[in-house]
Amino acid sequence: MKSVYRTVIANLWRSPIRTFTVIDYFKLHNYHTTLFVLAGIVNVLNRNFIKLSDHRNNLLSNLLSSVLIGALAGWLGLLLFSGLVYLTGKWLKGQANFSDISNTVAYATLPCLVSLGLTICGIALLRLLGFEYNTYYYQYMQSWHYTSYGIIAIHRYINYALNFYYFVLVFAGLSVAQHYSITKSVINVLLAIGMIALPLALFIIVPYLTSR
Repeated sequence: MKSVYRTVIANLWRSPIRTFTVIDYFKLHNYHTTLFVLAGIVNVLNRNFIKLSDHRNNLLSNLLSSVLIGALAGWLGLLLFSGLVYLTGKWLKGQANFSDISNTVAYATLPCLVSLGLTICGIALLRLLGFEYNTYYYQYMQSWHYTSYGIIAIHRYINYALNFYYFVLVFAGLSVAQHYSITKSVINVLLAIGMIALPLALFIIVPYLTSR
């Protein structure tokens, strides 16, 4: 079974549909909670990248709080997202159960975990360079001539690409688990996101309109 997991990790990048077919066939459900937690930690570390890279800030306390918040946010957030994808998938007559959906969402995070190493290296480099963040300095250094900006920009763009690929993998995984087309997988995810975005939009817009 370990060889199957190694195959999944090695081939998810280049053959996502085939890899998710293997995951679905062997019912590889052992690590989805761990992947949820790791994905949450990576996400919060990336969001706090500038703060953690500032050599004036206490690295240990900020790193510890980022890990704790990320672990909880990743577990709850991706569990909620899986539930909404499962619910909206039923509207589209998807055939996957909740465990299949949460497994798909979890394995889709694997490439994003690559950014953990990049983030740690980036933080270490910037702190060694004596990076200090403030609004004026950050606006002034928006140039590739500055080493610090180069590191920050590369980190940002790689994470944009990995986040985009995360959704590509979710679409591919859902098409396998739900037994429908990529187009329906995209609709499934958009409906799930809409169930979160619409109430939030109403919560913001309605008070604004009533106060005018």
